[in-house]
Amino acid sequence: MNYQSFRKLWEQKVGPVPTDNEILFKDGNHLNCKFDNLYYGKKNEN
Repeated sequence: MNYQSFRKLWEQKVGPVPTDNEILFKDGNHLNCKFDNLYYGKKNEN
C-alpha cells in the first residue's frame, strides 16, 4: 500500500485531510496499515 492509498482510505472513512497535514502512523510502523493505526498531523510529529 502506498501513501495515496492510506490517504484515500482515510478520506473515505473520515473526510479530507487538511492541506498542511498528512497521514501518519500511530505506532511509527509504516507496515501496519490498519485504519486504527492512522491519524493525520504534521510530518515532524511522526
